[in-house]
Amino acid sequence: MQPRTLRMKNFGPYLDETIEFGAFSDQGLFLVSGKTGAGKTTIFDGMTYALFGQTSGKLRNGKEMRSLFSKPIEETEVTFSFSHGSLLYEVMRRPEQEVQKKRGTGTTKRAGKTTLTVYDEAGNEKKQYTKNVDSELYQLLHLTAEQFFKIIMLPQGEFRNFLIASSTDKEQVLRRLFDTEIYQNLQTWLKEQTAAKNESIQTKQMQAETLIESFKWFEEVTVFPTLTATKNAWQEDLMALSAAIKSQQNVVAQDTDKKKKAETNYYRAQEVKQNFDELEKVRNKATVLAQKQTAISKLTEEKDLLLWVQKQIPVLNSLKLALAKVSLHEDKRAEVQKQADKNAVALAQWQNQRENVKKLAVKLEDQKKALHTLELKLPQAEQLEQKQQILTAQKKDTLKMHKEVTKIEEAIAVLQKDYQEQAQLVKRNNQWQKTMTELVKVQQSVKDYEKLTTTKTELTDNLKQSNQALKAMEVAIYTLQAEINEAEENYRLQKSNHAKAMIAKLSLDLIPGEPCPVCGATEHPNVAIHQQDSPATVKESEAALELAETNKTRLNEQLARSQAQKEQLEKERVHLEKQVSQISDEMITLKEKIVADFTNLQTEKVTGDIFKEITTFASGQAELGQQIETASEKQAELTQVIEKQKAELALWTKRYQEQTNLLAGLNGEIDSLKERIGDSDATLLRSQITTITKEISDLSEQLQKDQITGENLKSATKSYAVQLKELTDYENQAQLEANQLNQQVEQLLKQAPKEFSKEQLMEAKVSEQRLSELTEEIENYKNDVLVIKQQEEKLQQLLKNETLPVVAELLTIHENSQAKLAESQQQLSLLKVQQKDNQQLLDKLVELLKSHEQELNDLSEMEQLSQVLSGKNMYKTSLERYVLQAYLAEILDLANGRLQQLTNGRYQFSLAEKSGGGRGQKGLDIDIYDDNAGQTRRVQTLSGGESFIAALALALALADVIQNRTGGIALDALFIDEGFGSLDEEALEMALEALSTLETEGRLIGIISHVPALKEKIVRQINVKTNGAGQSKIALKLD
Repeated sequence: MQPRTLRMKNFGPYLDETIEFGAFSDQGLFLVSGKTGAGKTTIFDGMTYALFGQTSGKLRNGKEMRSLFSKPIEETEVTFSFSHGSLLYEVMRRPEQEVQKKRGTGTTKRAGKTTLTVYDEAGNEKKQYTKNVDSELYQLLHLTAEQFFKIIMLPQGEFRNFLIASSTDKEQVLRRLFDTEIYQNLQTWLKEQTAAKNESIQTKQMQAETLIESFKWFEEVTVFPTLTATKNAWQEDLMALSAAIKSQQNVVAQDTDKKKKAETNYYRAQEVKQNFDELEKVRNKATVLAQKQTAISKLTEEKDLLLWVQKQIPVLNSLKLALAKVSLHEDKRAEVQKQADKNAVALAQWQNQRENVKKLAVKLEDQKKALHTLELKLPQAEQLEQKQQILTAQKKDTLKMHKEVTKIEEAIAVLQKDYQEQAQLVKRNNQWQKTMTELVKVQQSVKDYEKLTTTKTELTDNLKQSNQALKAMEVAIYTLQAEINEAEENYRLQKSNHAKAMIAKLSLDLIPGEPCPVCGATEHPNVAIHQQDSPATVKESEAALELAETNKTRLNEQLARSQAQKEQLEKERVHLEKQVSQISDEMITLKEKIVADFTNLQTEKVTGDIFKEITTFASGQAELGQQIETASEKQAELTQVIEKQKAELALWTKRYQEQTNLLAGLNGEIDSLKERIGDSDATLLRSQITTITKEISDLSEQLQKDQITGENLKSATKSYAVQLKELTDYENQAQLEANQLNQQVEQLLKQAPKEFSKEQLMEAKVSEQRLSELTEEIENYKNDVLVIKQQEEKLQQLLKNETLPVVAELLTIHENSQAKLAESQQQLSLLKVQQKDNQQLLDKLVELLKSHEQELNDLSEMEQLSQVLSGKNMYKTSLERYVLQAYLAEILDLANGRLQQLTNGRYQFSLAEKSGGGRGQKGLDIDIYDDNAGQTRRVQTLSGGESFIAALALALALADVIQNRTGGIALDALFIDEGFGSLDEEALEMALEALSTLETEGRLIGIISHVPALKEKIVRQINVKTNGAGQSKIALKLD
């Protein structure tokens, strides 16, 4: 893969710039130059973004790369083409972005777009991809964005530092390049898992202790030294508990039979007693019912009267309705008569107003004639008003044109003055170039001093941390020593207790007349008194003694490790102190050189902070350089602007004359219109027309309402006459019906069961609720009499052969049997609960024992594996270090091929043999074999030019290793970032000769540098220039 073209539109500092990489293909070496911040790195951001949709450092996304000075309507777009084999590939990518709408105002969001177009050797399009472009590119390149950037962009300065770095520093770099954090993460994960497993084991031990405390012994409580022994004892205790439960179940069965018999006798006696009590209650109720017979008879008479009145209600209601109709028709007839009289008065008033209405009609006609006259004048007045508005606007335009002419004349004068000022700045360019060449050398020395300062700070911090760690270790050792003394004292105490327990146990087993196994005597006149549980005490003392011995051994081992760590920390402290001293000396020497060089540069003695003065001086020189470059560009721009302003001045002068002529013509037309319409204007005419139009509308509406009012009054007079006749007829009919019903009611009063007057009968009301209550009460009385009689006969039959029992005695017997059964059941329940709880505890203990044993085995394996992976093995090499050694060996193998080619077979890389705890352990240090000397030496002994060549070979090999592992197409392009500033003249020549040999491989090699000497030695260049406002332009120099 070789780059061909890169076009960046509105991308970063580039408005629309194109780089033709094909212009360098015949001679592949070229220089990329430009000021810091000009946009050199953005070139590689553009390539990476086109291929992968992200920038090289992942610091900004596509949307954030949109130029700040791009026009709102233009889109951000990157197009990158490259060749591979006989095909040309072109990638175009646009990010999601906000652009101005093509129609209307505001912005719209444009979605991102990516296309991949493939062309054949003749330039004909073979295929275009608009979907899954990223997938197609990955199938072609087999590279991620990060891998691509590592291969195509080589930080040369970093690789020169990499050569001489320590194994630890190399490990950090290689880990980043080959992403081997996974191995380090594996070690950390395994360590965490081991700790978690150990914590789980401790948790299970605590769980077992909790189970033991929760177990309720049925027989004698016993403590066992192991969990297995505890489990077996629990099983035996549960068997004894099961036997006790069976025995108690028999007791419960016997108590249940006794309770049932007592219960049957008690309930039988209680039932007979209740029947005797019920018979007495029934006879009392019969007596009460007999006393209510008189009251029930009166209620029956009241009920019959209510039923007769209820039967006459329809006739009474009809009479009431007829009388109501008569009254209603009388009221309606009176109301209509009242309205008819009112309407007659209104009709007389309307007829008296006819003369006034005629006058209104005459006024209406006069107003219509006046309106017609005004409407004829209005168009001419409106035309005059329009002409006057145009005249006012044209006067404003004329004034603006005059101001614009004056403004342009003043601007031309300012531009011509600015042009002279820029010319003075451009004359200072030659002297500035010489000053900058010397300043770059001073700045490089400052960078070296800053690196030494950083290194010294880091070493000082490390020394401080080392002293703190050493003090902490001394405190830890002191604490451990105290714990060991305490542990040894406890061990002696436990050993004494164990001996006492053994003696006590043996004393219990002595046989009279037999020699004592301790002292050999056959008699003991003063025998010590011992407890009867001495065998258990012996086991406890053995366990305590074993625990004390284990604790003492553990603490002694920990003390030995801590003392070894202390010795190592003391060695590290001495080494760090030596390094700090060496760097301090180097810093003093370098600072003296910086002061001397800077004094010569500015020809003034340094009086303050040298570094601040250098920074201030460099800032001033950078600003001056920017001013000179800006002045040169601005001088050319001013020439064009002045000519453009002069042409614009001529155009505005012509427009001003034409506008003056237009104003004269408008004034003539306005004077003509004023003569025709007099003093009237359009606004006054429109106001008069509006007023008269409203008066005409109001008069028309008033006449129309008067006419409608007369018609309505006449119609109402006829309607009232018809209504009065109908209401009189209805009233007579209703009166006839009421008279007939009155006669019918008189006849009913003569047949009533009780004497009533007409008025009483009309006002009589029958309460349905009262009638219902009477009926219900009478029926309930009859039912109660029947039920009481039946109950008395039934109870007499049940108690025919019975006598009244003594219930209290039988209740006492029943309660006693019930209490005894409850007691035996409760005892059985407690035994079962204890059995269930203990069985659950036993099951948990068995399960805990299984997992505990498995976890102990797992912990052992995990600790062993963790030690192997973390470097605590016979080779003292971690898994990650082992993998990085393999990567570095592969890199050095490829690098040796290039290094021998670049040095004519003189030099060759090799991994340094490093003595350590193991045999010939290989780290990550690199040595160089010198064929001329016939021996291996440190890479730090190489000269500046030699170290550059070695670093170049190493960097190229790294790129090849990364690319080979991805399996993608070959990248025939390489960009080397800096690394040349510290080379002297001879080393620089050597480095360029080495790079020129790479051109023969067909590679495109770009060097990114600020070194002025390279601009003279490398003819072909890509120059990135800024305009001082954030925008940059690209210029190719080919000869």
